[in-house]
Amino acid sequence: MAPVEITEDYYAILEVSQTASSDTIRKSYRRLAVLLHPDKNPNRPDATAAFQLLLRAYETASDPAQRRLYDIQWEHIRTRANAQQEAKKRAAEAAETERKDNLNKQREQKARQERLERLYQQKSSLDRDAFELNRVVTRLTNEIKRLQEQNEEEKRKERANDTWWTFVTSPIYGKTKESDETKQRREEGRRQRLTSSYIKGFELEQKEARFKELMGSLLDLEKQIAAEKKKSEDEARAQEYQRQEQLRQEQAARWKQEQEVRKRQEEQRARDSRAAWERAEAERRKQCAQRAEEAARKIQEAMEERARKQREQRAREEVERRVRAETTRKAEAAARAAEAARQKSRSKSGTTTTRSKPTSGFQKRGSCQHRAFWAKLEGSYTCSKCLEVQRRFVFQCPGCETVACANCRQILRGERSRHQTSSKRHSVPQQANTNNDYDQYPGYEWD
Repeated sequence: MAPVEITEDYYAILEVSQTASSDTIRKSYRRLAVLLHPDKNPNRPDATAAFQLLLRAYETASDPAQRRLYDIQWEHIRTRANAQQEAKKRAAEAAETERKDNLNKQREQKARQERLERLYQQKSSLDRDAFELNRVVTRLTNEIKRLQEQNEEEKRKERANDTWWTFVTSPIYGKTKESDETKQRREEGRRQRLTSSYIKGFELEQKEARFKELMGSLLDLEKQIAAEKKKSEDEARAQEYQRQEQLRQEQAARWKQEQEVRKRQEEQRARDSRAAWERAEAERRKQCAQRAEEAARKIQEAMEERARKQREQRAREEVERRVRAETTRKAEAAARAAEAARQKSRSKSGTTTTRSKPTSGFQKRGSCQHRAFWAKLEGSYTCSKCLEVQRRFVFQCPGCETVACANCRQILRGERSRHQTSSKRHSVPQQANTNNDYDQYPGYEWD
């Protein structure tokens, strides 16, 4: 199991220097343990973790062996801790700067919103004033037009009274005479209309001038509103672009980090694959060596087994040869003894010796019924019937001294028929004696 990597500066946690003595470390630990104990800080959520970190730092600094190992990597730990602190400090400064920028932007946005609201209010007021002025201008224009129409109508009537046709028809119809009072009223009405027209015209000019001023102010307000909106949109676009750029940078950094992680993973997979291949190759070589050793061992065992079988075969052949030689010797000795006994009996009886069949151990056995008790011979012998080597024991007939195995003994005694025996083990065919061996044993009397 790989050791756990240490990333904390234990000396900074214990608030001592690297060259501090054990007593100084102990005193500082006891002081800090009282301050950081979880029971003393019930409202602090990380009190247990801080106390455990202090305990680990004290265990490492108080043990000389662990302290020596820690001092070896302390420089690297301190450098990394300083780098982390600097990174945290820069991150905090960047966060504070961003917070201030956001606060300023919020203030500017709020002030701009207030300016826009004031401009909209001014525009609304100017719109109302312009509407009222437009209504007044329209009313004055209509009144002036009405007065002008009245004047035109009166002039038309005057021209109608002064025409040639009126002059010609006046003797017939008579000419209408106006009174002074009528003329005076008409003149008074014309003067009033002219005065009213003049006054209304002057008022109309003032209202129109005021309306133009209001329209100019409205145009300026609209320009200011458009400028404020454009500025807000530009800032919004700039913020969006900045946000997109920040997202792009974050994506680029994340992609780079993913690439590094993927590269490390690929390298780790390559190392794992190489290690797995090496293990598999070592296992394959080991198995090949084991198979080669097993094959060599089997070949050696086969050669030893073959040599053992050859030795056993040679030993069996030697035993069979000796048994055959011993059996032949015993048969010849028995034949000679029988021949001597017959000759002796013939010499005593004075009978004439007749030529009979030659005898041997195998021919002599044909006259034995094998009914007597067969003796058990311990050792390795060859059965005279099936010619198989019996390594443990055989049986021997006391009459003809035939050596046979248990199965062949039963067959020879008539206790078991020939066809009941195994065709492979006891199927040695009895070859007929086709050779004329009568001359081999002269003087033997065949039964």
